[in-house]
Amino acid sequence: MSDPFNNLSDDEPVPGLPPIKMEAAVVREAPAPRKVEANVVGPRVRIILEDSESIPPTGLFLGADGVGYMLKANLPADVPASIIGILDTAVMSTPVVDPETLQVTGYRDRLRFPYRVVAHIPASVREAA
Repeated sequence: MSDPFNNLSDDEPVPGLPPIKMEAAVVREAPAPRKVEANVVGPRVRIILEDSESIPPTGLFLGADGVGYMLKANLPADVPASIIGILDTAVMSTPVVDPETLQVTGYRDRLRFPYRVVAHIPASVREAA
């Protein structure tokens, strides 16, 4: 069945356009994957990210200093101070409601991703107990 709007065959050049020259593709080997080491320099803090509607089930991705971290709710994680800084500055405003009139009287800032710091107990202390 022929197309009434296309009166050219696939092999005929389009008038006014230069012909298309087809060449074979050049296939190259993929470079070897680079080994990327995590930034382990500096002190770390063990935290537990609290459950929140803002955190997807797969976890919260945060990046600092070129290193990404996937933090899951209710699981301890050792993170650098830069991640703590990101969590501390991620705030959101919530309304303050008067209990008698149920009117919004103002707004207050609270952490968008609440977390708690977990005391890190070295293995030698745990074994001695």
